[in-house]
Amino acid sequence: MHKVEKDIHINAPVDKVYEQWTDFEKLPNILHNVKQVHKLDDKRSHWVAEIGGKKIEWDAEVTMMVKNKSVGWKSITGDKNSGEVRFEPMGDGTHLYVTLLYDPPGGILGEIADTVTHRVASDTEEDLKNFKKTVEANTAHKGM
Repeated sequence: MHKVEKDIHINAPVDKVYEQWTDFEKLPNILHNVKQVHKLDDKRSHWVAEIGGKKIEWDAEVTMMVKNKSVGWKSITGDKNSGEVRFEPMGDGTHLYVTLLYDPPGGILGEIADTVTHRVASDTEEDLKNFKKTVEANTAHKGM
C-alpha cells in the first residue's frame, strides 16, 4: 500500500469545514478525480473516480466519525483504499490533516506509474487547495 499525508490550513471554523467534508455526495464538485459518490446508508457509500484515464470504483465504509474531529474510512469492495481526515481548530480557522492509504489501480504498471509521477500525492494536494477555496468562499458568502 502507498501512503499520502497532506495538510492545509482553512480560514473557516471547524464545524463548517467538517460539515462540508462529510457531505460526501458533494465532494465530486471539489475533488477532481472523484466523479460520483452515492450514499448507500449511514455508514457506506459507492465511489467512482478516474485516475490517469482509468475508471475505478469502490464501496467505502465509515470506520469512525467524531463530529468536528475526524472521519475514517476503508474500502469494502473494489479498489483498496483507506484513510483518515482530522480537523483541528487553529485560531479562527481549521487545520485539516489527510492520510490516505491505497493500492494504485492498474497492478504493477499502476504501481510504477504512481511511484514515478507521485500522481495521487499531487492530486491530493490540488484537491485540498480546491476544498480550501470552496469552504472559504462558502463561509464568507454565508457569513461566520
